[in-house]
Amino acid sequence: MPELDEPTYKQLVDDLRERLVDFINRRIIGAMDSSSVELFIQLLDQQPVDEMKVQSFINIHVPDKERVTMDAMLEFRTLYLGK
Repeated sequence: MPELDEPTYKQLVDDLRERLVDFINRRIIGAMDSSSVELFIQLLDQQPVDEMKVQSFINIHVPDKERVTMDAMLEFRTLYLGK
């Protein structure tokens, strides 16, 4: 990759970070059973979204969330870096 100016580099990093977070979120939702997904959607539809409730819900309804997250990060790295 050629040398990038600072704003372009920052935008690239921000874009990759956002894509990674979205990728992890999809994998976490995919690890929930269908009834949990429905409850999760209801939780997210509440305004304002309570981040503490969201984290607590994930901790309860996603078995081995750390593994799910790590696997998603490794898959993302393979998709974007080919490693």
